[in-house]
Order: sequence, then structure tokens, then C-alpha cells
Amino acid sequence: MSLRGAPRGALSRVALFGAAAALAALALIATPGVPGARDAAPEHPVWPPPPDLARIEYVSALTGARDFATGLWKRMSDFAGGSAARQTLAKPTGIALSGDGRRVYVVDGVRLAVFRFDLGARRLRVLSLTGLPHGPVQPFDLALDASENLYVTDQSSRTVVVLSSDGKFLRAIGRDSLGRPVGCAVDRTRGLLYVADAPHGGAPHRVAVFGLDGRFVRWIGGRGTRPGEFNYPTYLAVGPDGELHVVDTLNWRVQVFGVDGRFQRAFGRHGDARGDLDRPKGIALDGFGNAYVADGSWDRVLIFDRAGRPLLDFAGRGTWPGGLQEPTAVAIAADHRIYVADTNGHRVNVYRLVNTTAADSATGAGGGE
Repeated sequence: MSLRGAPRGALSRVALFGAAAALAALALIATPGVPGARDAAPEHPVWPPPPDLARIEYVSALTGARDFATGLWKRMSDFAGGSAARQTLAKPTGIALSGDGRRVYVVDGVRLAVFRFDLGARRLRVLSLTGLPHGPVQPFDLALDASENLYVTDQSSRTVVVLSSDGKFLRAIGRDSLGRPVGCAVDRTRGLLYVADAPHGGAPHRVAVFGLDGRFVRWIGGRGTRPGEFNYPTYLAVGPDGELHVVDTLNWRVQVFGVDGRFQRAFGRHGDARGDLDRPKGIALDGFGNAYVADGSWDRVLIFDRAGRPLLDFAGRGTWPGGLQEPTAVAIAADHRIYVADTNGHRVNVYRLVNTTAADSATGAGGGE
């Protein structure tokens, strides 16, 4: 069924996590839009919806200081302006998680700040990005190293600005090489910083590789449509094996590279059917090796196995709990919580992978329709 032409609440049945004939391959439903009628969306929707076994469930949303407020302050903050408004997300475009998953860092291009949500202490700290040496004044994405230092891409200064976890300026990377840095990712094990560089005009579209001290290592790619080439690379993710996943947005695919920068494989195609991409943006990898790709046209997140086969998509366009309006960044914690920047919804939606084991994601299993 075409997703573009699907009626409201239309469902298409898919096979997820393994061979269709295998007992482990349970039939799931990919929901191209809302999980039912928009005026009747459940408070905590799941995908696929009942009676099928749920694999993704909506948990909550992060919006700002009000998330941790209680009592009178919580009621008053609904009407508060000024400083209270500045502690509310406006346009989140980047997400990074601490190693233990207890702190969620969100970059906001309107607030010109990084929001640090401390989930354990139930506390928010807003780290201003204004007034720092070398910017940033046009932040886009961020990543964390093993010491929880922040690497924030800034399109204005054409650098990656490095800050401590408390927002203290440490250094800037890439001033003489980057044209328009967008997404970034840190390989904490190997001490590498990857930066997607997609400047306007005829400049090459490629990925820069730096050491965490700012030492330039290599370029990956260039503009084009062949394997290893890009047309507006945006978001990046690094797997535990060091493989780099690059969202090649206007080639409508994800490309995977080895630690040495050599092209390995690609997945995704342009279209409006199940598993197709139209405006892919954020990407993250779960503990089973599956890739989660946000699509800004369909306002959903698609899940692919390691072989690039589509497994399931979730969310959909809307303001209801779990709905999305222009999703961008994606991050996944060790406890299977999935954080998605709902950019035009002014929030970060939190979902969770449930009822799923490593065997469900076996790469060697045949799948498909």
C-alpha cells in the first residue's frame, strides 16, 4: 500500500525480525500515520497497535523545566514567560546521551543553548551557547565523548565547538576545513570525531574525520550518487564496531563505512512504500544492530536490520502523545529508550523498544513481505 495515498489510520501488515516462516517472525503492522483516528489516539500508543504484539511504546516527552516541576510551580509554569520560556525547548535538532543514559543533552537552534536533562536528579540545566569564543550562534547537532564533553556543530563559525559538560569552552575544531557542519558523531572507543559537511553551492559534500584533539585525519566521500558519494549528508551514527552510518539525505539512503573510511554497504530507497525514505534525517543504532532513521516527510521513524531490510515504522504526523512534526535527531539508550527530536513539536519524544530479543533481529534470517 502506498503510504502517501493511505487513508487516515490505514495499516499495512509487515513481517518483522526474521523469516516469515519462522516461529520467531511475528506479523507486525507498520503504521504510516497516526495509530488510529487522530481524535482518538491513545494516551500511550504502541506500534503495531493491538491485537499484534507491541514492539515500540510511547513513554513520555521532554519539553523543559516543567518536566520536573511539581505542585503550584507546575501549574504556574503553564502561563509563565520570560526566563521560564527560555527553559522550554523551541527547536531541538540534536540529541546526545551520557554513557549511563541518565543525562540527555539536546541542542536548540532557537534558544541557542544545550538543554541538559538530568533524569536521575530530575533537574534541567540550560547551557547557553552565546558569548563563547568562536561561536556557536547557529548550532545544529552535538555529540559526547567518554568524558562527557560536548561537541556542538556551529554553521556560523564553521567549526565544531567543544565544551565541558557544564558548558565551559574548551576548543574549536575544523575552522580551516569545514564549510557547513551539520551532523556529528563521536567514536568514544577510538577517539574519533566525524562531521557531516554539506556546504551550499558547488563545494563537495563529504564527512570530515578528526581526532578529538582537533587533528584532521581524512575526508570521506564527495558529491555524487555513486557508492561512497553524498548529496547532502546530514546525521551520523557510529556502531560499537566502529562502522560509520551516514544519512545521505538527498540520495535517500544510508551509507555505511568502515573505520578506515572505506565504503561497506548502503540501504534505503526513495519512495512512499513501506521502508522507503523521502527526507531521511536522524539516525541511531540499538543494541541489536538495527538502525532507526527519522524521516521528515512522513514524520515517522523507520527501523532497518543490519542487512538494511525494513522492519517497522512508528509514530506519524500529529501533536498527540507520540506524534511527530518534523523529526530530526534520534538517540537510543542502553535500556532501549528511544529519543526523537520532534523539531516543530518543540519537544523530544521518548519511546521504548519492548518484547524484543537479539534473536528477533538475526541478520541472517530472511524477511520481506
